[in-house]
Amino acid sequence: MPRNLYGVDLNLLVALEALLVERHVGRAGDALGITQSAMSNTLARLRKTLDDEILIRTGREWQLTTRAVALQEPLTRLLAIVREEVLSPLPFIPASSERCFHIATANAAAVMLVAPLVKVLEREAPNIRIQVVPIGEPSNTLLTQANIDLVLLPEHYGIAHSNQRLLSLEWVCLVDRDHPFEGERFDPVSFRQYPHVVYEHRGVPVNAQSALVAAGLGNDRIIVDDFMVIPFLVSGNHHIGVIQDKLAERVNAGGQFRTIAPPIELPRVNISMYWHSQNDRDPGNLWVRERLAEIGQQLNS
Repeated sequence: MPRNLYGVDLNLLVALEALLVERHVGRAGDALGITQSAMSNTLARLRKTLDDEILIRTGREWQLTTRAVALQEPLTRLLAIVREEVLSPLPFIPASSERCFHIATANAAAVMLVAPLVKVLEREAPNIRIQVVPIGEPSNTLLTQANIDLVLLPEHYGIAHSNQRLLSLEWVCLVDRDHPFEGERFDPVSFRQYPHVVYEHRGVPVNAQSALVAAGLGNDRIIVDDFMVIPFLVSGNHHIGVIQDKLAERVNAGGQFRTIAPPIELPRVNISMYWHSQNDRDPGNLWVRERLAEIGQQLNS
């Protein structure tokens, strides 16, 4: 028998959302702008209403109950309908908006995409703030975290959220401008002769490095977890950095480096932006997505 909503405080659902996202009473209270004591009282009311503990203290950590985990998806769906279809969204006026958009991305994507976005904001939305959030572990949970508006990531991570491709990148070899190799494309022997600086994410190589190793062309001497470190590590020596072409263009603005084609054709890497479906029609989120799409189109052309 469906439960009668009369007498149920539906504001508790907003508090429940904060608890499910933050998984911590104090942080949930901060997200809602109330004290920890008030949040504890709200949690007590939720436990009585739902007849479930929701959060369980295990040592110094909080854990969601099985039912609380099951409630996450339908609650997100319900509140998205309320926000987008019941409550009319406030108009978004870029020139006067003071919103802060949180973009989770790696440093390389920030240099290629967020840096041009900053120039757009200077012209069109000078009071908007951008907070770049460290990417951490790429997963679907990124967009269920509080305050993450957009994620910029390579497509091979398989993020299952609304998305749009921004960049399709080729791989190039970045070398110091005084590197002894003089050709436009490395031959296999020369390429293996010089030590390589390559990127791995938590021990997993990118598709380019995997292809080079499979072809017997690997010679990695230095492994980094940030593409932006590579230019510093090939400067003033004979090392070869394997890097995306658009990133190489950005870091070589001063002409300190040269780019040389790799000895074999390497698989491209595609960068997409991802957002939660609850933000599909959010006018501010949509405006930022459109600006990033324009930047990607310009870079690709």
